[in-house]
Amino acid sequence: MKSAFDVYGMLARSDYSPTIQAGRRNIQADAENLVADDVAAKLGLRPEHSLLEIGCGPGALLCPLAERAAQATGVDHPDVLAHIRAHCKKGEVTLIAGRFPELTLPDTYDRIVAYSVLHYMTDYAAVEQFIDAALQYLNPRGRLLLGDLPNSDKAARFRAGEEGKAFERAWQERMKGEVAHGDPFEVFSGIATCSFSDERIMRLVSRYRDAGYDTYVLPQPVELPYGHTREDIVLYAP
Repeated sequence: MKSAFDVYGMLARSDYSPTIQAGRRNIQADAENLVADDVAAKLGLRPEHSLLEIGCGPGALLCPLAERAAQATGVDHPDVLAHIRAHCKKGEVTLIAGRFPELTLPDTYDRIVAYSVLHYMTDYAAVEQFIDAALQYLNPRGRLLLGDLPNSDKAARFRAGEEGKAFERAWQERMKGEVAHGDPFEVFSGIATCSFSDERIMRLVSRYRDAGYDTYVLPQPVELPYGHTREDIVLYAP
């Protein structure tokens, strides 16, 4: 059975835009450009920090963050990584091909981000295994950001209100042109994914607080690609 890891490799070999290859719609390209500032602020990223992005895709987030760090490392499918050198013009960037957490990384890092990644895990046990493995590479006093978690309860609350209903109508109208010649994301059909909820997110918070990490749920600005329906978790290492 194909995995999301394999599908992103397929997208990387296609002629689709970098925005599509990163898992977002072309109509979200402008909003995508706002993500790096939000992530950098939540990470407290500074010029002396080392940074790791797990599931870095074609570099939409890794490249701008690399300019703000002493060194940045990206991990993803080899076909995905092939695109990054053309986009990362500044900053020191190391690329490691492989599927996390199956591979072993050569270093530890001050800041780690996995953005729009966890919902592609096959189940919640895999989510916890992923986070546990990432924390093994986090330096003392470091931060791990688990970004862009789709919360079904948050989405339901938003869509139940008038603002959400108006947003959904406008979204559907914009999508008509996006999929007029076929939907590139049909390649994800049949792939097992995790959906998050208020209860699941708070269980993760409790789990990692019990493990000794200050752990917080943070909102996303609504201007981000999925800001109305997703949120982030940040863990502070002792």
